[in-house]
Order: sequence, then C-alpha cells, then structure tokens
Amino acid sequence: MVKDHYKYRVFKKFENANFKVIPFPTSGGGKKGECRPDFIAGNGHIRLVCEMKDVSSFPIRLKESDVQPVKIFADYFSALGFILAKLKRLKTWKLFKIEDLAKIGKNTYLINEEAWEMALPLKDFLNKSNKNQIN
Repeated sequence: MVKDHYKYRVFKKFENANFKVIPFPTSGGGKKGECRPDFIAGNGHIRLVCEMKDVSSFPIRLKESDVQPVKIFADYFSALGFILAKLKRLKTWKLFKIEDLAKIGKNTYLINEEAWEMALPLKDFLNKSNKNQIN
C-alpha cells in the first residue's frame, strides 16, 4: 500500500491527536467469513474501531460485511464502533456510530444526506478526544 494512500493520511491525523493506530493490513479481506475493520485506535481514554469508506456520492450503502466486523471488534475491545466516511468531492471525514446506522434491508445499511449533515466531523472528534469530551 502506498504511504500517501488516503488511509495513511487519516492514520496520521489520529496520530497527531495522540492516538496510537493499529491498521489491519488485510481489512475487508482474508479468508471467507474473516472480515476485519480497517483499524483500531486508542489514546489511553478512548478506544475505537473503524471501517473507512471513500465514496463518490450519496447514498452511501454499506454491506453487513462492512458493519459486522466493526461491531465484533468494538465489543471485543470495549471500544466505540464507527464508519468513517468521506465523499471524494469533499475533504471532510465524518464519523457514524455503528448503532446509529439506518438498516434498510436484511444486509444493507444506508448513510444519506441527512445523516451526513448530522454526523460528527473527524476534526471535531479528535479535538474533543484530546479534552476527554467524547461520550
């Protein structure tokens, strides 16, 4: 993976906010049934598990295989589970709590424009986390 890949740029944002980041090199892949989130991060106060999506347009559709590994790893590590999404035309990454995602079918979740507007920007999350203001 190229070091300037968008994931590495996001990892650097977390590291600059005093988080330690552990990426999963085979996230989303591996053996059948062994999907993994993109990364786990923590700063001594907050632990989070994230799946990242860099998409072109709304709505953002997520498969169960995108969401379920985040749930499993978040439970296992007593962490917060998030989808971290960005629209290619915008520079803002936003966090969506796994439990707040709208399920629209048996195996599909949806992030629409309304959910996008209500989501917490990554920059704000990182600022609040440095002040221990995350719920």
